[in-house]
Amino acid sequence: MDSNRRNNGNNRTRKRNRNKPPVRIPPFHYTKSEERREWTCTIYPHAELFLRAVGSIDWSKFAYEAHGVKAKFNKDPYYALGGAVEEIYNILYKKDILPGEELHNRVDPTADLDVRVCPIAVTPIHIRSYFRKDFYEKKDDDVLVHLYAEAAANFIVDELVAYFRPLEAKLNEIFPTALPFIRNEDSQSRGARRIERVGPLTVIYTVFLQNAGENLFTPLIKVQVKLTLPQHNLRYEATSFQDHMIELGFWEDPNAICEHNSFLYRPYNLRVRDLKGEVYGCFSGLQQRLEFIYEPEAIHKCLNYVYRLRFLMKLATSISAKVRKARPNKFGIEHRDLVQIGRILDALLDFVYNQTRDEKRLSIWFVYLEILRNIGEPIGNYVNIDLAMSRAYWFFDRIYADHTAEQVREIERRIGSTDINKVKMEMYAVTMEAMRERYLLNPPISCEQYGPPLRGPSLAALAALPKPVRNALKEEHRRRPPLYPLPEPK
Repeated sequence: MDSNRRNNGNNRTRKRNRNKPPVRIPPFHYTKSEERREWTCTIYPHAELFLRAVGSIDWSKFAYEAHGVKAKFNKDPYYALGGAVEEIYNILYKKDILPGEELHNRVDPTADLDVRVCPIAVTPIHIRSYFRKDFYEKKDDDVLVHLYAEAAANFIVDELVAYFRPLEAKLNEIFPTALPFIRNEDSQSRGARRIERVGPLTVIYTVFLQNAGENLFTPLIKVQVKLTLPQHNLRYEATSFQDHMIELGFWEDPNAICEHNSFLYRPYNLRVRDLKGEVYGCFSGLQQRLEFIYEPEAIHKCLNYVYRLRFLMKLATSISAKVRKARPNKFGIEHRDLVQIGRILDALLDFVYNQTRDEKRLSIWFVYLEILRNIGEPIGNYVNIDLAMSRAYWFFDRIYADHTAEQVREIERRIGSTDINKVKMEMYAVTMEAMRERYLLNPPISCEQYGPPLRGPSLAALAALPKPVRNALKEEHRRRPPLYPLPEPK
């Protein structure tokens, strides 16, 4: 009887899965790299599988006691952060999102989950946490870490392997063209201290040195789940694309703190960072990613941060409008947080402005003005908006100074006015639109374009073809027009 009940339950589950609609993959707005788009299109429909992997870890099982040291994970041992959290917000708080401000209207889909593991509780706590790089780093670049941190990394690897092992057949079915793990593909893979293969996936852990200031460093341990896919874009020399879909990172330093709160997203049993932490993290992440603004293949890393920041601020605006300013809401946003966010935004605008003040770097100004344009209420009430706008008008003056008298007269004829402010605004509008055309994919690219005609044969099938046929296919692919306008040579 129990067997019949179990079989009936399995049949109902299979029926629900058969009737479950396929995952809709949002379009890409900025990601111009074909291999990055193809990677995301391959992983995104199965994101739930990887989100559940972190939620399956039983952190309470870890206990280390050796060499006079006791260590265990904290009560709230981790939180997810980054693009995957915005994807969860977009689903969980759908009713709170303002019309037209849905995440994927402006943000590319993401195919990786970043997790911050909180510092491990250690007794005694006087273990070294910072050290000088030249003294503690070995000649072979292998970083020394305490045994408790190494045991924690191995525990996380074991837990992930235990989760994926029963799914090995399913993973092979999902990723039939996956290639073996390539150790020398990137610096993180090259320095892996442990490698565990589970079907097409590879679970590794690596140690890096994180700069803590004043020539002091602390080890940063990363556990990653990686996948290697064939590179179907024959215009590239590389024959594979390897990246992680899960990354858990933690510091060896037991004195570090988890600076943000989190809550449990029950569908995946996954702890995610609250909105306040995400807003703060997005500010700091944007500063780090401004360097990508000049790299055509990596520009999406910066622009996605700008529009993720917009999404988060609009969401905070919507929530704050529904509750009294002095009362905390389900996101953890309070009145004092809006004040702090305003100060951080001031500092961020200062940072961006200082990158541009000595020359007219249009791409950075594009980011500056997009942030300024998307602040919204009530956060805009806590920003030094007069200073920010005076800098924007300085930028308009620089644009105006670069135009000849003949170009100015042409603009005056076009707008039917000689008002200098209207002329400057027209120049600004034209410049910003040109920047959008340069950086944005117009129209956005969907995963449907990655069908057999674009993918071509698998690498194994390609290698089996006669050389003349193989060369002809490569030549045909080179002649195929790109999916996005290539930037004009300077």
